[in-house]
Amino acid sequence: MKDTDNLQALAYARAKKRVKDIREFYHHLFFYLLFNVPLLLFAKPIAQFLKAITFNNDEFAEWVELNMYITPFFWGIGLIFHGIYTFFFKGSVLKKWEDRQMKKYLDQE
Repeated sequence: MKDTDNLQALAYARAKKRVKDIREFYHHLFFYLLFNVPLLLFAKPIAQFLKAITFNNDEFAEWVELNMYITPFFWGIGLIFHGIYTFFFKGSVLKKWEDRQMKKYLDQE
């Protein structure tokens, strides 16, 4: 009976961790959209505004505008890897490894 309770507790802990990982991915996605959608929508007006207040410095305005596109690009790459890790890699490869390790340590007890 104790083994069944122990396995149920381990299954519950794994499920709780999985839900936490998925929730963290969706938080990451939410903040990506929250910051980058407005940034991409208003990149040109922001660059023009900065150009106007920096004494018509075209190079600075171009640099700022470029960075407004680079930031979402690289953040998006990070978000893709986070999603792959959360939904694909974590879901299969690491789960199998965790199961083997749990069985190993449970057998030792």
